Amino acid sequence: MSDFLHKMLQSSMDREARKMASNGGVTEQDRYGNLLDCVTGRDLENEEVNKQLDRISAMHKNAEEGRKQREKESAEWSRNMRQIVKDVENREQNRVNDFLTKHKDALDKGRETVRRQQNKSYFS
Repeated sequence: MSDFLHKMLQSSMDREARKMASNGGVTEQDRYGNLLDCVTGRDLENEEVNKQLDRISAMHKNAEEGRKQREKESAEWSRNMRQIVKDVENREQNRVNDFLTKHKDALDKGRETVRRQQNKSYFS
């Protein structure tokens, strides 16, 4: 099937070539067709400069979006770390409070003993 299509395409190209040759030669318009129409009247250098400026603008935009994303992630990590530190501090404070509650009687007895010893005068 592809041989058939190839033959048809080749015969069509040959027909067009004979037609152009019979019209008195091949012009640039015949050779390049609409390609010339696409570029005539256009400032290609200006278009290239505009493309480069668009690329630079897109790079700046991407960099700014990346910076904002990193700042957002950094702020989130900071909040998470502060929450972790707060949780640890609360857990430690609860542990201290539990210890003090559990050993309250022994601590009160020790304080009383220290107070009595401090009230004694050894050298009167």
